[in-house]
Amino acid sequence: MPIPRLSLAGSGTCCHSAGDPNGNIMRLVAFLCLSLALPALTISARADDLPPPGAVDRLIGAHRLMAMGMATRDGLSQIAAARLVAGLEVQRVGRQPELAGTAPPGTDTAPDARPGPMELDAMIETARHAVEADESLSWLLQSSLAGAEALPKAVLRQSDAVLEPGQSHEYRLPVDGGAALEIGLVGDGGGALSLSVKGEVGKREGGTGETGLLCLAPEAPAACRVTLSESGFVAVTIGNAGPETHSYWLVTN
Repeated sequence: MPIPRLSLAGSGTCCHSAGDPNGNIMRLVAFLCLSLALPALTISARADDLPPPGAVDRLIGAHRLMAMGMATRDGLSQIAAARLVAGLEVQRVGRQPELAGTAPPGTDTAPDARPGPMELDAMIETARHAVEADESLSWLLQSSLAGAEALPKAVLRQSDAVLEPGQSHEYRLPVDGGAALEIGLVGDGGGALSLSVKGEVGKREGGTGETGLLCLAPEAPAACRVTLSESGFVAVTIGNAGPETHSYWLVTN
C-alpha cells in the first residue's frame, strides 16, 4: 500500500492527502482535533495564553472518541483514541480524599458490577479488533501507533476511587503559581459523576490570589485546566448524583 502524502493548497484552507482517496487520514486528524475541545466551564485568571492540549486533555479526548466509536461502530474514532493513548504513560498515585454525603435511604450501595474505566492498553486492543477486517484502517492504526512509539510519552498521575450514590470526594491539590494544572475525571461510563475545581489561595494561605469556582464539568469524562497567579492549592470535588455506585479515575499532569 502506498504511503499517503499530506499537502497544503492555497493559503492553508484546503488540505488533501495524495494516496488517501477515502480521506481516512484527514478524518483521523479531524477526530483528533475535535476530541480535544473541552466542554468544562473554565474560569482562568490567565486565559489570554492557553497552552496546547496536554496529557490530561488527550486522555479525556481518547475516552470520548472510544465511547463514540464503540457506540457507532466507527473504526476511525477508535483509531484516533488509540493514537492519543499510545503517547501517554500512567503513574498510579495514592490520594486520600475527604468523603462527604451519604446515600439516600433505600439506595442500593452494593459494589457496581460495571467494569471500571477502560485501561490504555485495552483501548488500543479494542481499536485493533474493530478494524482488523479492513486492510486500510488496520494499516492506518499500525502507522499511527508506530508514530506514537517514536515520540516521548506524556506522563499522567492517576488515582482510582469509588463513590456511592449521594457521596462526594474532595481532593486538595497543590498548584505552582503561573503553571497550568490539568485535572481530569474518567468514569466507568454509567453514572452522573461531576467535577468541580475551586481556588483556595487567599482563603487558607493568606494570599491575594484566586478563590471560588475555577472550573465546572457536570459529567464525565471531563477535563479542567487552571492557572493561579501565585502558588497555592485547589479543592477538587468529584460528586456522584446518580442512583448507583461508580468507580472513577482522577488524573493530573
